[in-house]
Amino acid sequence: MAMAQDGLALPRLTSFSTRRAPQGDEVDYWRQARQKAYVSARTDPVGNAFDGEIRLGQYTDFRLSTKRARPEEVRRSAGDIAQGREDDDYLYLVFQLSGDFLVEQAGRQTLATPGSLVIYDSAAPFSLSAKEEYEQVVLELPADRAFAQAGVSRSNDLLARTFDCGGAMGAVAAFFVNLAQRQDGDRLGAHLLEPQATALGTSLLGLIAPGRCQVPEALRRGQAAAYMRAHLADPDLDAEGIAAGLHVSRRTLFRLFEGTGESAMARLRSLRLERARVMLRTQPGKRISAIAQETGFSSSVQFYRAFRAVAGMTPSEYREADFVEGPDTSGRPGAGDMTSAGASAGGERTSGAMEQDRLDAVLERIARIPFRAKFHLRPAEREYVALRGMVAVRRHARELIDSRLAPACPVRDGRQTPWGGHPVFRAQHATATCCRTCLQINHGIAKGRELSEQERERVVGLICLWIERECRAGPRRLPDPPATLF
Repeated sequence: MAMAQDGLALPRLTSFSTRRAPQGDEVDYWRQARQKAYVSARTDPVGNAFDGEIRLGQYTDFRLSTKRARPEEVRRSAGDIAQGREDDDYLYLVFQLSGDFLVEQAGRQTLATPGSLVIYDSAAPFSLSAKEEYEQVVLELPADRAFAQAGVSRSNDLLARTFDCGGAMGAVAAFFVNLAQRQDGDRLGAHLLEPQATALGTSLLGLIAPGRCQVPEALRRGQAAAYMRAHLADPDLDAEGIAAGLHVSRRTLFRLFEGTGESAMARLRSLRLERARVMLRTQPGKRISAIAQETGFSSSVQFYRAFRAVAGMTPSEYREADFVEGPDTSGRPGAGDMTSAGASAGGERTSGAMEQDRLDAVLERIARIPFRAKFHLRPAEREYVALRGMVAVRRHARELIDSRLAPACPVRDGRQTPWGGHPVFRAQHATATCCRTCLQINHGIAKGRELSEQERERVVGLICLWIERECRAGPRRLPDPPATLF
């Protein structure tokens, strides 16, 4: 994987063209290409001599593509959704460049014409139809995260409606169209624009949903995060410097992050630690002191303390722990070892057995972290499990994850999980599922978005597997970790 100088991956580019298919196999090739680039749906080209091309860019938080095709009909039914292998729901924002494109969803149908925008959602059945050759730019966003970051309640109100790309909308549309058309030739430039693209993508929802979201706050918060990323290497960057860079007051900056679960400076620290985590994993030969300097820490000592406070281990231990976030079979954002399904061995394993193998592997990996290995159930917690049973414990775990970990911005994130008192709390610290920062660093699940149903179930499964192993292993007499780490 190609890396930029800042240690982050350049966008991954893929292209599909029916002209590469053997003669007579163009239709089958296009059906497979469409499914790889978007979501599973039934595709039927119309007429003879079908021709189509997709050029796809895969970024950390979104996917962006240009698509050109001759007439076709596409349908995604409730059955297709139920049988689909996607781990998340996705919004598709379609910027129509040429030709007409009919979209039907949520009991409505609308016609996308050149210069307009139409949105559809992979979570609900839809049909798409083009009676002439067309071209479009398609922006794919994880639906829950996009709505949450834009401050818009998720609903069907924006689906299958045509929006004119004029005014401020035109500026945003032009940005994505130009980025999609140029990402092939300038991957580094596309990578540098990625933070702004992420902020613009979510703020676009606010532009077309007036009165239902705090568009200025969401947009400026994205701008603040982009400014922080661009100046991470500056150890003197503080709230005053960020506010000056955004041309707002310090008070306004602090207010932008109210209710998000992180202060402005906590967000800066999270971005620095996330950049450091990626560099530790992808640049094994780089000295830790150099990583500390390039991520804005004033000294290696400060970096070690900050990293250990959130990861439960030193940077050296993290690098040596063989951190692999699992195979990314989808190419989609956040597809780490707790977010993507494992591959079967020759197709002979059941999905339940594969999921168990996956959880076993994750638990073994986490157990190699010295800090996590210190946690064990206390006698009272063992008695609780014996008295209530694992069915009740699993129910409690799901309730706690839903309320304390799954929201995009959990209340008191980083301090929401007590050290003990309930077997689930102890297990969360042992499995690094105690807060969103630990979840991101140890399991590759990004902060700032709500956990999907599959991610919640896997977190609960991991917690319960650890508790079951502890109960089988018998009691241990070890001191609690110090209560001053977090």
